[in-house]
Order: sequence, then structure tokens, then C-alpha cells
Amino acid sequence: GVYAAAAFGIATTIAAARILGPDDFGLFALALTASLFLQGLLDVTAEEAGVKFGIRFASGEDWGRLRQVLRTVLGLKAVGACAAGALVAVLALGADTLFDTSGLTTPMLLAALIPIVQIPEAYAVGLLVRGRYELRSALLGMTAGLRLVAVLLGAPSGVTRAIAYLVVAQGVAALVTALVSMRALRDYPAAPRARLGDARPEFWGFVWRSSVGSGLVSLRMWARPVLLGLVAVPAQVGFLRAAQAAEVGAAAGSAPARLVLLGEHTRAWEQGDQSRVIRGAARYTALASLIAAVVAVPTIALAGWWVPAIFGDDYAGAVSTFRFVLAAAAVQFAFSWNKPFAVAIGRPGLRSWIYAAEVAVLLPLVLILGSSMGAEGAGIATLVATIVFAAAWAVVLWRMARRDGQDGALDEAAAA
Repeated sequence: GVYAAAAFGIATTIAAARILGPDDFGLFALALTASLFLQGLLDVTAEEAGVKFGIRFASGEDWGRLRQVLRTVLGLKAVGACAAGALVAVLALGADTLFDTSGLTTPMLLAALIPIVQIPEAYAVGLLVRGRYELRSALLGMTAGLRLVAVLLGAPSGVTRAIAYLVVAQGVAALVTALVSMRALRDYPAAPRARLGDARPEFWGFVWRSSVGSGLVSLRMWARPVLLGLVAVPAQVGFLRAAQAAEVGAAAGSAPARLVLLGEHTRAWEQGDQSRVIRGAARYTALASLIAAVVAVPTIALAGWWVPAIFGDDYAGAVSTFRFVLAAAAVQFAFSWNKPFAVAIGRPGLRSWIYAAEVAVLLPLVLILGSSMGAEGAGIATLVATIVFAAAWAVVLWRMARRDGQDGALDEAAAA
């Protein structure tokens, strides 16, 4: 399911890019990325806390507090999504002036609905708590498939209709996800909700730190097209957004492993088996580095051929951007264990600090290099910032492994 989601997601980008062309695809990308950016920035990321504490309470058969956690996750998701939607709508009113273009207001107003229609997806936390990774993966594939259908049906009629159809597709997918997740949770014994009690400070602290981290992730991924739109023409935004399909592919390629790591490593850490978690992250880095090298090197070398062949001749100017983003995506793939690792060890704040360092490098570089080099400059900024990100996580893992005596696992990762 996750691999299907990746394939559908990349196909959606390709379809939109080819049908709309660089200029309109740039407008399409600006409307959607502004929505995704503000959604990630303002979203109260309670899902990770829901998984961690949900597994803890389910393992202890504390059904009352489990249900309280799930209810809290849904409420926080709704608040954050509504706030993000409202801000996107406000931004839309001045979008044409802000980005020095025309025809962006209506698409962005429609895109403001996306965070709101996604609220029911918060129920998917229950699937991860239940260990039903295959169902979650299948639902992700279904959602991406519906998005592809929406673009294929709507893009021939322009940017506005493409985004309108995307909103409908996302809403349908979110409702199906909620229904399936609620059914899975029925297997747990019925119990009245109970207060979190002594777990309350830890839970809310985790939510806060995780939300900060997710906001930084939003800056990392979705701020780039928005910032580039401030200093370059929409076609350059289209080039960058098309190249970001490589990052989406890398993230999706590692998603099945990350889903499993989130649940299994959280259980291992909660049961006191810290060495298993550290060893797993080191070995993951070694194997993922090898896979990334095998895939990325020929893909980068042949970009001059396949980029115009797949996206169309109008995107020949995006080849260098693709190469830089592909290199960054390979590094991201090798260190994609970072999110479940931080959640498992109960230190989402660690992830936030590292993301903050990456963003501090990334955003100024996008503006500086993007203003003179367009999408290519944004691609260079992406690679430089990703190297900073990977180096920081390598140091963290090295220090933790040394402290835990996992020298053998470190040697495997260092060899890669």
C-alpha cells in the first residue's frame, strides 16, 4: 500500500506537470504547498503522542486512558486543521500581489479546505496502536490513488478545477480511513474514558515537542516552493515542485520500514530494551545507504534524458534541479529512521533541534540562491541543508551507541 501511494503520488506530480505546463503547474504548486506549509506549521501533532501513549495504555490494558488519548488526538487535530485552513484563506486574498502573479486567489481558497477535510484521518492512530500496519498502508495507497484520479479529471480544465477535485478526493479518503480505523478499535474492550492522571504532564509535553518538530518539518519541505515563489517566476516553482517528487519517492520508499520501526522500537524502548533500538537505527543506516547509492547514482547521471522524457520538453531546464534534489533525497532515505527513533526514545525535542539547524541553513539559502539561480539554487540549498541534517543525526546515534556499548552496530553504519 505504501509503495502504491508513492507510485500514485509521483504519477500525480507528473500528470499535473505535463497537463498544466510549467507556468500553471507553478500556480498549482504554490496553492497546494501554501496549504500544506501552514497545515504542518500550525497542526498540533498529537498523532505521535497518540501512538506512543496508546501503545503504553493498550499494553497495560488501561482501556479508559487509551480512549481518552484517542479522543484528545482527534480534538487537537481538528483545532490545528481549522486554524491552518483559516490562515490559508486569509493568505489567498492577497496571493496575487504577494507572489506577483495572477489567477492564484481562487485555487488557494479551495486549497484552504484541504486541512479541514483531512481531520477524520486522525483516527488512523488506532490502526498503528493495533499494529495494523498493512491496513494503514493500504489506506495511504487508496488516498494517493484518489488524488491521481482527481488531477487526471480536473487538470485538463485548469488549476482551479484540479484543486477542487483534489479537495473532494481528500475528503472521501479521510472518511474511509476514519471508518476503517474505528472498526479496528472495536476489538478493544469497552470502557469509559478515564483521566490521564500522572501521565498527563508527560503526554502534553510530548505533544508540544512533537508539534514543534512537525512545524519545522513543514518549513523544511513546504516552505521552499513558497519562498521561491517570492523571488522567482511560477515556472521556477513548478520546476522545484516537480523535482521534489524525488523526496516524496524516497520518503514513501522508507515508509513501510518507518511504520514498523515506530511501533516495534517504541515497544522495545518501553520494555527497557534500549540497545535493540540503537542497534536497529545503525543497521538501518547501513542498509539504506547502500540502497540509496545503487538507485541514486545512475538516476542522477541519466537525468538529462529521463526528466524531459517523463515530464515533457518544457522541463528540460529543470534537469540540474532534479540532480541536486535527488542527491538530497538519497541522504534523507539513509537517515529516514530519525522520526520513529525520536518518538520511540521519547525525545521528540531532539528531532526539533536538528530540524531547526537544518531549517536555519535551508531557508536563507533558498532565498539567496533562488533569487539568482531560480529552482537550481533552491536545489543546491536543499542538498547543503540535508547534509547538515544527516551529520547531526550521525553524531547523535554515535554518542548514544558509544554510551550503550553498541560498537559493532556502529562499525556497520560507518562502513556504509
